[in-house]
Amino acid sequence: MSKDEDDERSMSAAEEERVGYGHPPKRTRFKPGRSPNPRGRPKGARGRAKVLHDVAFETHTITENGKPVQRTTIELVLLSVRSHATAGNARAARICEAFLEQYGVKEPIDPTGYLVVPQRLTPQEFMASMEEERNNHHKRIDELKAEHAVRLAAWKAENGG
Repeated sequence: MSKDEDDERSMSAAEEERVGYGHPPKRTRFKPGRSPNPRGRPKGARGRAKVLHDVAFETHTITENGKPVQRTTIELVLLSVRSHATAGNARAARICEAFLEQYGVKEPIDPTGYLVVPQRLTPQEFMASMEEERNNHHKRIDELKAEHAVRLAAWKAENGG
């Protein structure tokens, strides 16, 4: 046996016997085919997500305007944050703002919509009804402009303007 072979054997033995973080002693390592958790996860065990869901959506009975109302924990937390924000708490206002930004009403990406017609109309009837709506709308705008002009004139008369 040469000196090089002895060095290789001692190196491999040293590598095998290396003990430290991630390298437990050989005698305490799991044997091949042996599971570190032989019984597995116990029945009924709940994960963090399940616990969070259960707590967040647990219902509580509270009194609002003299009437008992069922609310979830998450609703109560949001109502509390809103209450603190309206009372002037800057941190609560930032939290409300973040919630609204993330979960609030979103503008549609594609601004298309649906036309809900309560009864079937022919295209001519539909166009006639739309024209009538348009005329009514313009008539209402003209009425509001006239009312505004009267109020403005009265205000100028009172204030010498």
